Amino acid sequence: MYRYQTEVLPVSINSGLVGSTSNNEQVLNFINFESNSKLLVWNIARNHGIIEKEYNFENNIIAVISNTDHIYVVEEKSIVNIDLKTNTQNIIYTTSNSISSAKLFASTVDQLIYVIFDINGDVYFSDLLDFHLKPFSDCSVDNTRFKQSASNLLICSNSNVFAFDSISSIKISTGKNMVDEKLSADSLLPSELQSFDVINNKEILAFSENSVNLFNSESLSFTPEAISEIPIAYYDSYYNNFHISRSKNVTDINLFLVTPLAVLEYYKNGQLLWSSDQSFVDIKDFVIIDTALKSSLTFTELIYDTSSNIFVSFFRRLRHNYNSIFGKSKFALDNINRFGMSKKIIVLSNNGKLAVYQMYKSESSNSPQMIAVFNPPVKLTKLYEIDKNIYALSENNSIFEIDIQLGKIHQISSEFRASNFVDIVKSENEIETITTPTIETEEFYTTSFSELTNTIRGHLFNSKGQFDLWKFSRENEKIISLTRRSYGNLVVAQNALVLPDRSIIYKYLIPNIGIITTSKETVGEKSIILYIVNLITGQIYGRFEKEIGLTTDVENEVHISFEENFIILTTPDKFSKLDTQICSIDLFESLKPDKSFTKGFSSYSPFDNAILPAFASQCFILPGIIVDAVSISNTKHNIATKNIIIRTNLGQIIALPKMVIDGRRNGLIGDFKNILNFESSVALLDDNRTSVLSPSVQRINNNAYAASIASRFTYDPIININPQFILTHHRKMISTKYVNDGKRDLLTNPTELESTTYVLSVEGDIFVTFLRTSGSFDRLTSSFNTKVVIITLIVLFLGIAFVRPKTEKIKLLGKWIL
Repeated sequence: MYRYQTEVLPVSINSGLVGSTSNNEQVLNFINFESNSKLLVWNIARNHGIIEKEYNFENNIIAVISNTDHIYVVEEKSIVNIDLKTNTQNIIYTTSNSISSAKLFASTVDQLIYVIFDINGDVYFSDLLDFHLKPFSDCSVDNTRFKQSASNLLICSNSNVFAFDSISSIKISTGKNMVDEKLSADSLLPSELQSFDVINNKEILAFSENSVNLFNSESLSFTPEAISEIPIAYYDSYYNNFHISRSKNVTDINLFLVTPLAVLEYYKNGQLLWSSDQSFVDIKDFVIIDTALKSSLTFTELIYDTSSNIFVSFFRRLRHNYNSIFGKSKFALDNINRFGMSKKIIVLSNNGKLAVYQMYKSESSNSPQMIAVFNPPVKLTKLYEIDKNIYALSENNSIFEIDIQLGKIHQISSEFRASNFVDIVKSENEIETITTPTIETEEFYTTSFSELTNTIRGHLFNSKGQFDLWKFSRENEKIISLTRRSYGNLVVAQNALVLPDRSIIYKYLIPNIGIITTSKETVGEKSIILYIVNLITGQIYGRFEKEIGLTTDVENEVHISFEENFIILTTPDKFSKLDTQICSIDLFESLKPDKSFTKGFSSYSPFDNAILPAFASQCFILPGIIVDAVSISNTKHNIATKNIIIRTNLGQIIALPKMVIDGRRNGLIGDFKNILNFESSVALLDDNRTSVLSPSVQRINNNAYAASIASRFTYDPIININPQFILTHHRKMISTKYVNDGKRDLLTNPTELESTTYVLSVEGDIFVTFLRTSGSFDRLTSSFNTKVVIITLIVLFLGIAFVRPKTEKIKLLGKWIL
């Protein structure tokens, strides 16, 4: 099965796939868009399909056929002959009116290609070698079927049979369920026939109530060659196609179908061979759960290991380590569980199905990633994870617990719901269900974003219910997103950056800070605005503004990520939408080295006097890249180097080191002086406007502390992608941005190894890989040969033991001068 993603436009339902009449290794695939179309010529001779040629057409393709070295295409305004040898296109026929339907037929009787098509309700046919329109008023195109015996036949509604050639057509017989001019399908199954179909010109599929019978129109036998049961899924299938296969005198009836729930199924003689659930291309929600860490010691070993008998414990541990090193399966460490790599993704599709995927896949394992899939009896809309258990919200606002082992769900008690979930009233007609904090507390603060009212609100929840504390709304500005940090200060490895002169500059790590992104458009100007907001009090600590192109789609083309003390912003370049600007806004307590406003704090209250940030910002160009999503790497303790994760419109996932995208690389710097003066808390990130409208912003080289705080990494405005940065390698991720409104996300999920984190991309494809931003520094790689190291150490010790007596003897003789 192959997937192909178009560059921009969605694919129309009237696209198609056609096999070649003369080459079994060639498949034609035409893709219709809103007005234009594309023809792909696939070569499937190898294990993977290759697109050999692509042809673009200005109108939709209606029919296509391949014969030897030519491809004939019927599009809405013309009929075209493509010569594959010379790669040229010759127009056979054009019309000012639209061709609404058409069929093509390759005749083995006279070796000609025929076409029948409809223009404004009038039906015509002709051969394509000497094209002359001939009217055919006896039948519509959709009700015609080509058949060839001694002559070319055109059968209308399975009743009237016409013989035709390049000059004319004539009715030669009539009847009911006519296969050709003589044979009626009623004679094959006299009392049971319900319908029939003809494939490959000679093979007849006669359908009875529960089975399909295969006959050959060229033989004189009325005994079926093969009989197959009809699967139940066939009757309500969205699409189905029968084909016949023969090997060693065995004839099989094969069926490929697509169910209404987007499951692809393939049957052989009525038995299901394989199925592929494609409903998870359209994802509504997902969660990640960790499997409980398992010890590699047995229960008995754990008892000995903690025994008061120190000698027994020592020898038991020595035996265990020996077997672990030399890889005996009984004692080998389960590294997947030990290092926190055994994670699962629970996915909810838009049609209500649930699937469980294993994130880790061993190179030696052939087991599928999808562990289970089931269809709950109720319509679910959102997933939650609490203490490694999965819960789901239904359409009627009920909460269900999901048992992924049994594939069942059950509704939770009202007490459990009240203690673990709350309903936020976002607006008059909007309610959002969220989980309560894992730490038990009498009250907690949260926020909500209403797209209907274009507002963000801060809420307090306690035993008395919900209290609205503040509201953010701006006239003439559209709110795009509210971005929070994904982890708190407890897992921030360093609260400051060490500068080249060994001084430090403190990160701005004030908790409960979020970034509100809005867009503003005036006459001839469009900009993105980023507000630094205290999510508890609603105070605005600062505002950044950046100009963007007037045609920029802010909801789909502007992306924000925020972790620790830096904000990453990507937007199409103002002057070229084929390039992307990626900006880093690094926040600090002060631009003066060794100065901190929070150094003496044991705790910080959001209600105390606000500490406003200083910043350093710089933008770079990613040439030829359109960013589809952005994220920031996250490890268990966040000691490893930070990477910026980017998903592009080309289906690639790229990891860029944060040190490359650094606001201190000759960036703009400044600070926010006064929280009460809103206009003074504006920093413009465009050079052409900074000096006029934002005088407090300057280049880092002009600052008194530039020698200390400026990055030693030389500034280059263009970031060229090193192939080593590409995480998807030869794969191309399928995007569903223009196909559905399903959930799309890009994130990282840490393992127990500080060096290693999962990168997860969820869109049309679910893609999972490992990222080691600082290398694998905390675990030996598979290339490390433990046995060789141990043998080397033993040889070294033996060598020392052998040489040492001689060395001592030489020293002694030296003292006696002998």
